[in-house]
Amino acid sequence: MLNMSGNVAEMILTKGKTKGGHWDSEENELRVVSTGDFTEPSVYVGFRPYMIYGSNQ
Repeated sequence: MLNMSGNVAEMILTKGKTKGGHWDSEENELRVVSTGDFTEPSVYVGFRPYMIYGSNQ
């Protein structure tokens, strides 16, 4: 089992779904295969921003 716990569960491409867990998640919610649901803004749900720095183009 991999621990996916973080500050917030991460939103994924599927609308209303999250992966991973937040700081207050139960053990079974922290597995890579676990998904969660959300319907409104929550302190338990967020996203992982990323930026591509530099380019070979």
